[in-house]
Amino acid sequence: MQIFETSTLKGSKIWIWKMEEDTESTAIEAGCDQSEDYQKLRSKRRREWAHIRHLLKLHYPTSRIAYTEEGRPYLENDTKSISIAHTGDFACIMVNTTGSPVGIDIEKRSVGKDGTAKVLRVAPKFMVPEELALKPTDDDALNALLAWTTKEALYKIGGKHLWDFQEAIRITEINISGNEGNGKVLDIAKNISYDIEFRIWDDFVMASIG
Repeated sequence: MQIFETSTLKGSKIWIWKMEEDTESTAIEAGCDQSEDYQKLRSKRRREWAHIRHLLKLHYPTSRIAYTEEGRPYLENDTKSISIAHTGDFACIMVNTTGSPVGIDIEKRSVGKDGTAKVLRVAPKFMVPEELALKPTDDDALNALLAWTTKEALYKIGGKHLWDFQEAIRITEINISGNEGNGKVLDIAKNISYDIEFRIWDDFVMASIG
């Protein structure tokens, strides 16, 4: 497994890697190839499932991923907290050993048949005018993707009450310098503000909270 990058954010460990290995052999290494959940998945999901569990096993060999009724991942019989994400050939995992809630999301730039960035078509549906006005870069498509990954990452922490990205989540600050950045995002209902960190490479954007 090729580790693309490692990083530490406030006591959390973040790994990003490129999924280049054969899915079935990776599943065997992860010890999940015979599980009923794995066998029910289609090929794309099997690939993501196997690589995430392989990476977790490399660093925390006794930890096992389970899911809440809402579909949020957690570690069985473990005080550590976890968040996972994947898109394209990349996947990432974030673990906090103190149990503090964490959220991570990774997205890939994509364009429609007319050459317009897909995220720009839906930006007015998940961003309010104040967020659209932040403009951390000169690239509107990148700005919208930064906002989307932020809101996805926070949703993974807060769950159902954050389902309305436009009304429940408010980004108050985004700063980007080169391929990295930071900012702040607010869970409006609970009035809790979180720090955000960003990573940008090639056509990918990652936001992490926690």
